[in-house]
Amino acid sequence: MSLAMIIAPITSWLLFQIRPNRAFWIALPIAISGMTLLTLANGWQVEPSQWYFLLASALLSLHFVFNKKILTSINPLTSICLQLFMVGISGAFSVLLTSPEAFEINRDIIFWFAISTVIATVLRYLMQTIGQFSVKIETASLIMILEPIWTLILSMSVLGEVIETQKLIGGGIIFLSLFVYIKLSKR
Repeated sequence: MSLAMIIAPITSWLLFQIRPNRAFWIALPIAISGMTLLTLANGWQVEPSQWYFLLASALLSLHFVFNKKILTSINPLTSICLQLFMVGISGAFSVLLTSPEAFEINRDIIFWFAISTVIATVLRYLMQTIGQFSVKIETASLIMILEPIWTLILSMSVLGEVIETQKLIGGGIIFLSLFVYIKLSKR
């Protein structure tokens, strides 16, 4: 899914003729090679489910680009409230239409629902949108590709997962792409 962040500046270029700067084009192949090392485990095999992830990445890229475009004309907080409200309403209708079985609502369910809604969704999305409002789309997209690295670090620290050398090198290369982008953008 982090592929969406890499293709967001290209999507912006195709839709709105906002050409990414030279530093982005230099950092892009470095970032892609790092992501490749993170994801490839048993060689190069394209499974049918990966086409769905590619479609989801393209749609997320569109969301990222349109979100950036909209944020130039409205307040980020207003945008977030409208988007999350629409998702909530759509989800509520979906549950009403597709979930005929009754389910019990208890304190634990309400607690975990509130935690996942407020912290994992609203707070993260608020920080992402305000950050996206503040920087160019190329910078935002390269920062967002750090997401799999944070996942990697959390899986090592919280779950005690042992990470292969290839994945560690891939994470390092992604950091390198961000470093290259920042250095070349300052020139």
